[in-house]
Amino acid sequence: MTEEVCELEVGDINVLWNRVKPGIESIHQSLPWATWIPEDIYYECKTGTAALVFEKGSDPEDAFTVLKMLTDDKSGEKTLFVWVAWCPDERVGQRIYNEVDALAASNNCSAIEYITGQPKIVERLTNLGFKKVMFHGRKELPMSIERGD
Repeated sequence: MTEEVCELEVGDINVLWNRVKPGIESIHQSLPWATWIPEDIYYECKTGTAALVFEKGSDPEDAFTVLKMLTDDKSGEKTLFVWVAWCPDERVGQRIYNEVDALAASNNCSAIEYITGQPKIVERLTNLGFKKVMFHGRKELPMSIERGD
C-alpha cells in the first residue's frame, strides 16, 4: 500500500479568514480550557509566526491546519506545532499529515506536537505514530466569596 501524500499550499489569512473561521471556532469551542481565541490565529498567520496550510487545489473550508514552528530557548530544538487542524474527512487529514511529516523533517524539526481534549483525535494520531506524553487534569471549583467571585 502506497502512502497518499498531497502538496500543501500556504493560504493568505486575509483572503481565507471568513472561510476557515467557522472551523477554527468549532475547534475552539471544543477546547474550553484553551487560552487562545480564534483571532489569535488570524494575528499570528498575518504576522508570519503561524501558517494556514491546506491541500493544494482543494477548498480550505474542507480541511486545513495551522502550524507554528517552535524553538526551545535552551536546546535550540525545533518542533512543528499543529495549533489547529480541521479535517472532518479522515482521508484528506491523512494526506495532509503525511505532508506535515515531510515539512517537519525538511525544517530539521525533532518532533511534531499537538494538544487536544478529544480522545478520538488522540486515537487517530496514535495510529499515525504520535505518543501521548502528558495528561492534563482540571477540576472546576464552585464560586466562593473567598475567591471574590
